[in-house]
Amino acid sequence: MSARFRDLMNNLPVEKQAEVKEMEVLNISQPSSLP
Repeated sequence: MSARFRDLMNNLPVEKQAEVKEMEVLNISQPSSLP
């Protein structure tokens, strides 16, 4: 996990962190369609 991502997580409420973590997992497991 990158330091920037960790800093972002530290600034979020816990319930939001779980949501972001879930999105992060999806982004890792699925190739992004964005350039």
